[in-house]
Amino acid sequence: MIASSLILVLNVLLSQFSQATIKQDYETIRNHSVTIAQIWLINNREKIYLRKYGSYLVGLQYCESRHNKVAVNNYDPPQSKYQEYDLQSWGLYQFKLGTLLAYGKRYGFFDKNVTIKDTYKERFNGDLQEKIVVKMIENGENLSKQFPNCHSRFSWLLDQKIV
Repeated sequence: MIASSLILVLNVLLSQFSQATIKQDYETIRNHSVTIAQIWLINNREKIYLRKYGSYLVGLQYCESRHNKVAVNNYDPPQSKYQEYDLQSWGLYQFKLGTLLAYGKRYGFFDKNVTIKDTYKERFNGDLQEKIVVKMIENGENLSKQFPNCHSRFSWLLDQKIV
């Protein structure tokens, strides 16, 4: 029953793709342990990294904001030189403005002349936050420092082998 339900979900999600792609994904499900979140993420082909980090990103996002794009945490203590701006965490991955600015510049998402005040406009940009998290993963950043409460709950998902 569960297997047939998964196949039905996969059929619906992948109906827009070629038969070769559908067959490849059937093989992935048949030969490997794949979570429902990963099956859902297979549909999003333009974000290739989601196939590799999807389960972790979904878990981290849920833990940080309950998937709320406009989530605000007013109780995060400031941890950077931008203390007047870092009283809150914002968006899907709950970035403080100073952290968003620093990593945004480091990974080329912001120009070097962007200021902390400019970053305020991007505080709810979930796509930007997700791209930064992926770059952090790929560059071996200390995710426990950036997501102290949530990374430890889902870090094991980064070790899963996804084909």
